[in-house]
Amino acid sequence: MNRKHGLLVLPAELIEEITTYLYHDPPSIAALSKTSRFLCSVIYESTDQHLWRRVFLMLFDDPRPTRALLSAADAKGVLSEKFIGHSWSYEWQQEFQRRFAAQTFMFRSRKHEIEVGAHSSK
Repeated sequence: MNRKHGLLVLPAELIEEITTYLYHDPPSIAALSKTSRFLCSVIYESTDQHLWRRVFLMLFDDPRPTRALLSAADAKGVLSEKFIGHSWSYEWQQEFQRRFAAQTFMFRSRKHEIEVGAHSSK
């Protein structure tokens, strides 16, 4: 594919920045990644996770302060056994996808409850 025109001529960092504006519609990020191998690699294969960290933080609270507290408590030996030795690194893309899937499931379940309730009250 010729990368001399349009979005593909931009540096990967700028494409990531532009893509963060799709945070409200994650399926659009997935759709964009399917338009070219280059965009797929920018979106899913970046090693710094900048894009996914920005998208995550636009929709969800920052988990890093809590993880820092848990890590400090782990170092002092005051955590329960299930947390001892836990890895406190954060996989932004995986966590975003996990939370978005849960949010989508809950929205669909709630929408179904409302529709069923509306039909049964008639």
